[in-house]
Amino acid sequence: MTPHGTGTGQLRMGDLVRLTGVPKETIHFYLREGLLPPANKTARNMGWYSDQHVHTLGVIRDLQEQHLLPLKAIKALLHDHDNYDFTPTQRALIGRIRQQRLADLLAASQPGQVSVAALAKKIGLPAQEVATLRETGMISSDDEDVPDPAEAEVLQLWQAIRSTGLGPARGLSPHDMRFITHAVDCLFDAEVQLFKEKLSSLDDDEIAPLLHVVLPAVNRLFALRHERKINALLEAFAGGQSPLMPAQEKQNG
Repeated sequence: MTPHGTGTGQLRMGDLVRLTGVPKETIHFYLREGLLPPANKTARNMGWYSDQHVHTLGVIRDLQEQHLLPLKAIKALLHDHDNYDFTPTQRALIGRIRQQRLADLLAASQPGQVSVAALAKKIGLPAQEVATLRETGMISSDDEDVPDPAEAEVLQLWQAIRSTGLGPARGLSPHDMRFITHAVDCLFDAEVQLFKEKLSSLDDDEIAPLLHVVLPAVNRLFALRHERKINALLEAFAGGQSPLMPAQEKQNG
């Protein structure tokens, strides 16, 4: 449910946290990313917020929890970006796709799920690393939230990586995974353009194949292409031809 403001338009950060339930750190992140308008600064360390901030925070949470949208898409919707200017027919189709995906996620979820903090503790993942995963956009759930299956898997995958010894002790941190977020953002932009071009021609009978065949197939094609490039990298190293070596050095070698 979207929270309501006080009607005063003069709110401090503590008021904003109390009214919305959104942690201060998350609000600062949204401000830095441009999802929220800047505060009205009356002094270096004093800023005032308005009912608009309360409303927008509620909208962001609703779009995350009810429609499973990533922050990049939410930012585009809030700013009415041209790249996301769908026709009414396209918006209706996307709405139905969102609802089906939400239903699929709920059906896949396991009973007795625990919060992000509890799951991290259970698998031995330090709280600071969870916070860093959140900063890089790998997860969006707060510590007290119950993560959806995808975010729970992100936590487990990072723990699997660090359990090999290639963790912070060896200089690899969740912050290094930000390249994944950047890559996905680029792919997401391309997919949005594809949706704009193709969705308006879909009829009701084509929605199910899109959900259950096309989207999983596209995800798998990405994975296969990545696996092929990894295999090529390994073969080059095995043959003594490091792909990291400049071309001239390879020829001289």
